[in-house]
Amino acid sequence: MAETMEKYNDSLRQAGALLSVDSLQPPANGARIKFGNGKGTVTHGPFPCTNETLGGFWMFRAKSLGEAIEWASRAPMTDGDVIEVRQVQKTEDFPAEVQRVLAASGRRRPRPRPGPSVRGRNNRKELQWTK
Repeated sequence: MAETMEKYNDSLRQAGALLSVDSLQPPANGARIKFGNGKGTVTHGPFPCTNETLGGFWMFRAKSLGEAIEWASRAPMTDGDVIEVRQVQKTEDFPAEVQRVLAASGRRRPRPRPGPSVRGRNNRKELQWTK
């Protein structure tokens, strides 16, 4: 599987589409911070009910959702794996109030370079793309 995955990654690189790819440690090695009443409460892994955890991601350029789906469909996944395709958010995608705060602070959210990313959740991957 590793060789097949690396060939897939190479095809993205050769097409000039790959921006980033990474795997994540299992949830047991992480922590969650739950917020309430103005505070965060930290819980260290492992966590109960982790049937949908982020396992990794790809971020790559695509001109459209259709192209992102085409790339994601070529990923060497196993039975039961799921890839979710999502576009990276741009400043203009946020509500007007958030855009005003960003503009007033002089810090605009960097405009993402075109490309999707795939994030994995155990047997699930999310793919984000930008135009």
